[in-house]
Amino acid sequence: MNARIARLALSLVSLATLAACGTERTPSSGGDPFATPFGYWEGKGTFAITDMKDDYRHMERTAKFELWFNVRDEGEVTGEVEILYDANLTVKNLPQSTGLVTFAPEIGGKVTDPDPSRRYPLEGRYADGGMVLKALIADDAAPIMFTYRATAGLGIDVTGGQVAVGGGGTEMVNAGEISEEMPMTPFDPFVAAGEVMKRPNGPHVARHESRTEKRSVQWTATQVNPTR
Repeated sequence: MNARIARLALSLVSLATLAACGTERTPSSGGDPFATPFGYWEGKGTFAITDMKDDYRHMERTAKFELWFNVRDEGEVTGEVEILYDANLTVKNLPQSTGLVTFAPEIGGKVTDPDPSRRYPLEGRYADGGMVLKALIADDAAPIMFTYRATAGLGIDVTGGQVAVGGGGTEMVNAGEISEEMPMTPFDPFVAAGEVMKRPNGPHVARHESRTEKRSVQWTATQVNPTR
């Protein structure tokens, strides 16, 4: 009887030893590589602001941008952003006159810079589920050239025959065009922090979207290459 108990105890010890050895040989699953937000990120966004809007004038500045950055262990963000700037001025419903002399002015403006894209260093910080970004635009950064144009749109009615031109009509008079090129200051499209969330079994994503009566901003950035 005692021998049987001893053999049973020895068997239990052997099974426990084998189980322990099997556990040690089981490879580690490695965990979620995106467990932390640290590492390399990429993103893009858009920005639009209405500087002027009334019954006659509408002035809007826009920007499309792409960015990359690294988030370090202490939450510091460093990288670069490339911004493509644009702007458009439209003027309509201006007073006009008809008769012997017509007056139909046309006024407008747009970005005429041969290369309206700019690259700037990017900095920011990740903390408490939020991410703040900022484009580092120097005070003496190269401006974006914007051209303003205006024409009087003068015409003379020649249907009466005092000035004969073909079968009659309105002969337009070139009263000259006003054209002025002016610098537009580059602006930072990051106006508020983005919310950082983690996708299930996937990367962290930062997102910001806001809209007011005059301004709309949207950007996203995704963790591409995590570090531990």
